Amino acid sequence: MEEEKFEIQAMDFMSGNMSDVEAKNFERFLKEHMEYREKYEDLLKAWELMEAMQTPEPSTQMDQAFFTMLSNEMGKEKGSSPKQNLIAMFTAIFRPQWAIGVLLLLIGLGIGYFLRPEGETIPAQTMAFACSSSAATLPMTMKCVKSTGRVPTSVASFVLPLGATVNMDGTTIYFTCTCIW
Repeated sequence: MEEEKFEIQAMDFMSGNMSDVEAKNFERFLKEHMEYREKYEDLLKAWELMEAMQTPEPSTQMDQAFFTMLSNEMGKEKGSSPKQNLIAMFTAIFRPQWAIGVLLLLIGLGIGYFLRPEGETIPAQTMAFACSSSAATLPMTMKCVKSTGRVPTSVASFVLPLGATVNMDGTTIYFTCTCIW
């Protein structure tokens, strides 16, 4: 018999949830198997200790005391000063990762602002920031590049999809290198 099945049957036997036939079969099983008889006696001792424990019955006084303590603790959290809340908010927002990311974004936008010839690429850049997917930005990028007239259509139709696809390999290469080293 499996250990878990034996324990379940023993608990049912001790609590009186077995029929008379099942109880007699369980008693006969215990007489035939001494190792299970010892386990049953250990379970019976633990059962008797649990029965001997005096636990209070739930009452309205216990419920009232619990909810009073709970509301007091919640009141302490709400009672914190606005200055503490403001400091907690700023520490949550300005973590080093956020600060570095925002700094790099601002540097990139600043360089891009000064290096852009005119405003033809702004829709593509906006789309890229909104969806953060080079494949999703591809139609808008192709439209912007073709509208400038500086890049031949055949070159743009070849280079832009290739660049968007190559860009997707960076994460794969990064994970591979991270796993190896």
